[in-house]
Amino acid sequence: DWKAVHTSADTVSGIVKMQRSKYVQSDPGQTFSEVKKYLQSGRNVLFSGTPCQIYGLKAFLGNCDTQRLYCVDLSCHGVPSPKLLREYLKYQMKEHNSNIVDFRMRDKRLLKDAYEQGFGIDFENGESYFGNHVEDLYARCFWGEIASRPSCYDCTFKTIWRVSDLTLGD
Repeated sequence: DWKAVHTSADTVSGIVKMQRSKYVQSDPGQTFSEVKKYLQSGRNVLFSGTPCQIYGLKAFLGNCDTQRLYCVDLSCHGVPSPKLLREYLKYQMKEHNSNIVDFRMRDKRLLKDAYEQGFGIDFENGESYFGNHVEDLYARCFWGEIASRPSCYDCTFKTIWRVSDLTLGD
């Protein structure tokens, strides 16, 4: 359904579906409970998410022993609603009269001396779409910060002080 959802994996092949940038609010689902169960059974856990998700996980865990928990957050500037992404993808499917088979939010297209980043979409009918981050409608909303969640505009987690072990950014 082209939703960003948290999941778990304990193999390298299981990690593949977690790759790629996702410029949308993700759904942690039951992963907080899974993390607690794994920690209580003595397993090491690596959890990644936005700074507020890491904070939420640690608040959920409460008194649970977190010595085996490693948290990685992202340098986040806010996330749009999943509804905006759904509407964008519906628009693209209507424009191309086809269902989507692959969607990349940080696709790279080679130019003469460099590359250009944008949104890449492949459709069942064989058509492809590439919209750079200046032209694409969803990208303009995301990078222009006009579609972030209301809580993101006044985020208390946008600081150099993090509750995670490592912060990734590009």
